[in-house]
Amino acid sequence: MPKNKKQYDDDDGRTIADMSDVSTPPLIVPEFRKRKGEEEPENENTGDFQMTGSERRAFIGGALGAVLAIGSVFAIAGFLFILLLTKIL
Repeated sequence: MPKNKKQYDDDDGRTIADMSDVSTPPLIVPEFRKRKGEEEPENENTGDFQMTGSERRAFIGGALGAVLAIGSVFAIAGFLFILLLTKIL
């Protein structure tokens, strides 16, 4: 046993959880690794899905529309809250 390890009276040397394979996750880009021995599930639709330009624009437009709708609700609620506070005080 290394000298820098702290000795405990109740330590019997058993390993409860092996933490040797644990590493710090990347902070910016996550890595999705397969577990050891795990096989990728077989799926009949494993081919690459290609979107046309009009489909891609429709997806982007729908996402932006949803973001703008939710953002406008929060902006209006914030405006009304500030307006209410300025009229009361």
